Amino acid sequence: VSLHAFVQCDRSTTAERELVANLAPGAMDVDLGAPSGFQFAATGEGSQLNISVRVRTNGTDFLRSVLLRVTAVGDGLSSKPPTSWTPASPVEFAVIASTDIPGEPDTLVQLTGANVPKANSARGEVELGTLQVATTTGGLPLITGEVLSMESVSDIDCDILVPGSPCLTSVTSQPIVSGTGYMEVL
Repeated sequence: VSLHAFVQCDRSTTAERELVANLAPGAMDVDLGAPSGFQFAATGEGSQLNISVRVRTNGTDFLRSVLLRVTAVGDGLSSKPPTSWTPASPVEFAVIASTDIPGEPDTLVQLTGANVPKANSARGEVELGTLQVATTTGGLPLITGEVLSMESVSDIDCDILVPGSPCLTSVTSQPIVSGTGYMEVL
């Protein structure tokens, strides 16, 4: 994003600044890529693109479960090996990563995890890990996805089986908002 500003009384006094838009995740959303600067930056065709994956619970809730899919729309990324997943270090919330899913060529990774929260469990923004994907020929793909299901609880004693429990926040089948963006080749 390029901003151009001038002084109203003297239009010859100007300033220009280049900015990179990169959204922070809202409640029950997923952030993909770098947390600041270019969201997805690759050095060129055949290079590796690292896509960090972070989820944001409702406020400072504990993350209870997550099921999400990260996809690429268009050419430029491959879901085929050597696509790989590296958990966050230290692991804040364990997930199982599935890559190269038969019949889903646009799916880069599907992440699944569930945990009964304890006092020291992950809360707020939780880093899950990093997806490593090979860049290919083609355009600049849109990297996006869907939160298939995510649950957070405000306290560790929350009974999630009680219908309408005020301590449980859950979402299903919603698009990833803040994590959606185009890959940039630097």
